[in-house]
Amino acid sequence: MDDSLQIIPYVIPAVVAIFTTPTVWRFARSIYHVKGADHERIYEDKDGVASEESMAKYSTKYASFVIFLGIALGLAASFSFAVFATVSPSVVDDVTNLWLLFWCWVFVLVQAVDNFRDIRIISRYQNGIISSVSLFLVAICSGALLYEEIPESRGRVAFIVALSIQVCSALAAGLPFLFIPRRPDVFDSKGKVVERQFQSSLWTRYSYNWSSDILDLAATKLIELSDLPAMDSHVRAKDAKLHFQSIVTQPSVSLWRQIFWVFRWQLIFQWLMVILCAIIDAGPQLAVLKILQYLEARQEHGAIDPKAWLCVGFLFLTTMAETIFDYRVGWLMWSDLGVPIRSTLTALIFEKMMKVKDCKEPPKNPSDAEKTDDNGKSAAPEAPKDDISKKDAAKAKKRC
Repeated sequence: MDDSLQIIPYVIPAVVAIFTTPTVWRFARSIYHVKGADHERIYEDKDGVASEESMAKYSTKYASFVIFLGIALGLAASFSFAVFATVSPSVVDDVTNLWLLFWCWVFVLVQAVDNFRDIRIISRYQNGIISSVSLFLVAICSGALLYEEIPESRGRVAFIVALSIQVCSALAAGLPFLFIPRRPDVFDSKGKVVERQFQSSLWTRYSYNWSSDILDLAATKLIELSDLPAMDSHVRAKDAKLHFQSIVTQPSVSLWRQIFWVFRWQLIFQWLMVILCAIIDAGPQLAVLKILQYLEARQEHGAIDPKAWLCVGFLFLTTMAETIFDYRVGWLMWSDLGVPIRSTLTALIFEKMMKVKDCKEPPKNPSDAEKTDDNGKSAAPEAPKDDISKKDAAKAKKRC
């Protein structure tokens, strides 16, 4: 086995075991803290409240059936071949990797059981993503063993069949997790459906396909404001302002520091994404370099080393990952930073303007506008001199 692939059968079981540690901890806690039987009937979060129709449409029965069927097939194939290889030492020189692969399947089964016994919808979705990653790692581990350790003895066919079943079972069990919706449709206080970005599955969200119904409607008619869905809570002006005010406690701090502190996790996550994009950008060049090295190592018109196909697959994966991450960084720049910050500042400015006192009505005569006191109040107009002289003459007649 090559040095690059030799550590895979040992590293992947360790990673899967680390992913299973929180699951074991939850199992241990459930022994002492038994959950009540009050299941979550109507889902509700800060974005809105689900309806009975949306709760009825939200179902994971078919996905869970496929997942458990794939895990059962992979676990049975792994255990049977590990026992066969242990009983027949001539099949494989070292059975340690096979038993480690079997324990990977056991860990994945524990994760799946804990995932579907959870009554919390969002927690079930998040744990499902971890389970899918574990299953894809199991598929990689099985593929690495299948690629490097094919025996030449009588157990060759059994080795190929058992590991091929495990690769297909891991992929078949891991893919349904990517298509499970995150939550049912929720509605705002006016009964309008909320945008489905945080409702859709992982695949729909990262393929930007959650708004396909609006795009299809736009192809048939002119879209109006009533046709658009309601915004979610992190971009609504009211909710964004309340979130900002609940975190910022010292008004003496400058506005830019307050914004940085409120959106600190979004900024840190985007910085990490940019760093990861810079690393992934070197992947296609590295794959092309390795392919060229394999071509240069070919003797005259001989066959190319079959391992060069790994570099071709790595080139495909890195190119696809580069595109996905670049588009994701651009999207997060607006969805998690640009639009929420603009919505927050607009709401704060509007609230500030509403607190300004109303101005007095301006004077009717332009000449009276110049005669104002320091407080902005119009001064009393001076009486004409003719009127003053008439009043003095009337007073003198009364005295006489």
